[in-house]
Amino acid sequence: MKKKQSGSFESKVTKDKSIIIAKWHVNSIVSVASNAEPVHPLHSVSRFSRTQKKIVTVPQPHCIYAYNTGMRGVDRSDQNISLEEMVLSSDCTTILDDAEQNPWQQHKISNGKLGHLSFRRRIALALLETNQRVRGKKA
Repeated sequence: MKKKQSGSFESKVTKDKSIIIAKWHVNSIVSVASNAEPVHPLHSVSRFSRTQKKIVTVPQPHCIYAYNTGMRGVDRSDQNISLEEMVLSSDCTTILDDAEQNPWQQHKISNGKLGHLSFRRRIALALLETNQRVRGKKA
């Protein structure tokens, strides 16, 4: 596949058409497996061509386009989490880190005034208060 022109792609679909695997050649080979996104429609994207030494427009399969679009949210989440260094590191804190990202983004979009750390503290306090009330009722 590396010998093919930049922007070329290949894809295979399972017999029941429930899974697609696509390979796309740009500067390297990008592979994606999907049970939700098709190859078509193709999108036009700009990439730097090493051979031509300039930015060129190449076709990109939809499944790779959708993956790249969604990854921006994951990258942002990873960036936000890395800014707030946690003393404890465990699966539990990772789940909480992931769970607070969407509410935090919504808070910012709706012109919320809290910084990220303050927002996380509010969540922690609310969880502690809720746990205290629940324990108090059981006693």
